[in-house]
Amino acid sequence: MKATINYYFPYEIDDNGTALNGTLVGYNTTIHDARTINTFSSQRPYLNTFGFDLVKCKPISEFKSIESCVKNKKDIYQYIVSTLKEMTGAIDVIPGAMITRISTVKKNLRNLMNVHNDAHCDFAPGNEQKQQLIDYLNNKRKIQAFDDYTGKHYNVNKLNNMDIKCINWWHPIKPVESNPLCVIDRRSLNLNEIFSIDFPEYNEEILSKNTKFCSSKHNDQHKWYYYSNMNPNENLLFVTYSSEDNWKPNLHSSFDLNTSNLQNNNNKRITSSSPRESFEVRCICLFDKKVSRL
Repeated sequence: MKATINYYFPYEIDDNGTALNGTLVGYNTTIHDARTINTFSSQRPYLNTFGFDLVKCKPISEFKSIESCVKNKKDIYQYIVSTLKEMTGAIDVIPGAMITRISTVKKNLRNLMNVHNDAHCDFAPGNEQKQQLIDYLNNKRKIQAFDDYTGKHYNVNKLNNMDIKCINWWHPIKPVESNPLCVIDRRSLNLNEIFSIDFPEYNEEILSKNTKFCSSKHNDQHKWYYYSNMNPNENLLFVTYSSEDNWKPNLHSSFDLNTSNLQNNNNKRITSSSPRESFEVRCICLFDKKVSRL
C-alpha cells in the first residue's frame, strides 16, 4: 500500500553527524505487507536478514489493557527474556523499561506516549550507542530506558568477548486498526544516510535534555514493511542495533492507515478505527562471539 512516511530533513549537520535544525518532510512510500510473503520462502523476514520478525505469544495477550500490562510487567519481562534467549541463543537478555503508547494521548509522559509518525531509531547512532551500552553494562552510567533492570553488570574485558544486539519487542494490546508500526529492511539502509537528532517532543520530564536519536535521509531504495491486522497474540520484533553490523540502526515508524479498503480478521469492512494501544520493551541481548546463532 501507499502511505506517507515522514523523514527528518536536516538543514545543517555538524562535524559530529548531528542535525542542528530541520523539519519533517512526508514522502509517499510503498509499505509492503509482510504477511504476503510465503512462510517457506527464502525471502521470509528474519531478525538476521531483514532485521525483523513476527512472533506469536499467547501468554502476553491475556493482559488486555495498558493498566494490566503495567501491573504485570515483571511477568511480561520474564516471558520476553526467556523467549528471546530461546529464539536467538543469547546468553543474557536485559529488558528495558516498558513504554506504553496510545495514538490519542495529548501529552507525552514518562511511560505513556503518543505514536511516532517519523522514520527513526531509538537512541544515539553508531559508536555513540556502543559506548553508552558498554558504560551501562559496566555500571558506569544510567540509561533511563533500562531503569527497570536490577540484574548483574559486566566488566569491559568480558564485554569484549561478546556481541551486543538491541532488539525492540513491540506488542499490540488490542487489534491494530490505526497507526500500525512499519519497519525498514535494514539491508536497504546505508550508514552514510544516518545522522542524530534531538526529538523536540522528548522533554526533560521523559529523558535527559541531551538524549539523541537516529534519523536518516530519505532514499527511494528504502524498503518498508508492516504486518496487516496485527492482534494481541502477535509481537513484532526488530533489531535496533547490532555490533555484528557496525552498529547500523534500523528505522521504524507508525503511519496513517487508510481504512476505506480494509477488512478485519472476520472479513468485515472497517468503517471506523480504534486508537492504537501498544507497548514496547527495548532489550539488550548479549551473545558469545564464538557461538553461531540466529
